[in-house]
Amino acid sequence: MKEVMTPKELAEYLRVHVRTIYHLAKSGQIPSLKVRGSWRFNKENVDSWLSETKYSAPRGKRVRRSEGKQQPSFDKLYEGKDQSPL
Repeated sequence: MKEVMTPKELAEYLRVHVRTIYHLAKSGQIPSLKVRGSWRFNKENVDSWLSETKYSAPRGKRVRRSEGKQQPSFDKLYEGKDQSPL
């Protein structure tokens, strides 16, 4: 792999969509350099960034505010009942 990568090359390397790379670069979340209007990424810097980055769980399905009403907890569903849920 080349030492300096384009957004498309980096997207392939990280197995993400190229739009994700542009978003990370524009927001300053990934080490990058803009040269005459074109983004470039140093592989060594990106690898270091990956090893330092803490990953979070996937966001999951978005819920509209009207649909996002608090659901009762599992314990409250069976509160006061003799039968086990399992």
